[in-house]
Amino acid sequence: MNHNLHSRCVMGNDYYAANERILQHDGSVAYTGEVFGWYAVTRKYYDRYHKPLMHTETNSRQATGGVTKDDDPNTAVVWLWKQWQNLREMRACGIPILVYSLLDQVDWHTELREPKGRVNPFGLYDLDRRIRPVGEAYKELIREFGVMPVVPDGEFLGLI
Repeated sequence: MNHNLHSRCVMGNDYYAANERILQHDGSVAYTGEVFGWYAVTRKYYDRYHKPLMHTETNSRQATGGVTKDDDPNTAVVWLWKQWQNLREMRACGIPILVYSLLDQVDWHTELREPKGRVNPFGLYDLDRRIRPVGEAYKELIREFGVMPVVPDGEFLGLI
């Protein structure tokens, strides 16, 4: 924070339902699924750092590390609309939000630690630029809400 570049910093936040856990009395950990959710967790980070945010997931498979209850492509579409409501709530509070990831990632399953060349189908488009159902849903979001600035009455990234 002391390098005088903070005005160009954007804070990315990965949120996974598996992040929320309860420490049991016996010391074991129980996975709870989503209790507080992306909005509550991310809002606490924003309140601490006051940096524009980047929602760093665009697909339910990505947000669960590639594991979903089923491989129904509509799962990602429903998840995207749910996340969009989180993003709208942040925006309503005057918090600048950006969204990532346009394309599939490679070797995301190993967190880029091992170069395996495996394509992880998490993007709005595949690597051959074919749109996925979640990409179509994102296009609908843009059609419906694309006129909204990142922050109401704000300039780029809400920096006024």
